[in-house]
Amino acid sequence: MELIREIVEIYDNYEFKTEVLVASCRHPIHIVEAARMGADICTCPPAVIDQLFNHPLTEHRAREVPEGLGESTGGEGVALGSDG
Repeated sequence: MELIREIVEIYDNYEFKTEVLVASCRHPIHIVEAARMGADICTCPPAVIDQLFNHPLTEHRAREVPEGLGESTGGEGVALGSDG
């Protein structure tokens, strides 16, 4: 993960137009760390994606969200991974 941090830092320092792709992440924490470092894209096996969505804390927090909170209220929202 230190290599990813260095790559992101180098490209940011020189303002090169590029995207940093972290390939074949084998654990959900690597995806989180890469995102926090500024990586743009991560690839990983489907089992790792399942682990991200089916974490016990995710399940616990999902039960705490008030009813109607996640509903759309007029077209504004956030799309992860988009340029807009």
